[in-house]
Amino acid sequence: MKEELEFLEYLYNMIKLERDSLLRIIKMRKKDDNLSFFLKEQVINYRKFIISLDKMIETRKSKAENNGLSLLAKMASHVGAKLTVLNENSYDDILDILIHRSNVCIDEINTKLKEYNIESKTIINLAQRFIDVQRSNVIELNKM
Repeated sequence: MKEELEFLEYLYNMIKLERDSLLRIIKMRKKDDNLSFFLKEQVINYRKFIISLDKMIETRKSKAENNGLSLLAKMASHVGAKLTVLNENSYDDILDILIHRSNVCIDEINTKLKEYNIESKTIINLAQRFIDVQRSNVIELNKM
């Protein structure tokens, strides 16, 4: 049960970080194009994952805390720094960063699933749904 809770908190924090990054990109770009529409859809999707995770964590008698984010926080800072130097015409650069982040999420979640040896089908299914969203993101972003 403890490993499940740790994994859920990890996933919760990862998705919140990704959502917050997308919100920053949307705010920074101030454009209404295919990429902005895509990003707004993803923010809505991430919000749904966060709500589900929050309920799962709550039923396991814990609240998500912002811990265990050192690697993700460093990655977010690095990406955030990259984004601040991008100008508004750097559409391809933003796409590359988003594709990279989606691939990192996929790898991280797969690693954590193995590391924590999660047995709950509900947790595995939720993690797999998020991985599927990330894979779909890569496909969609590569089309833009």
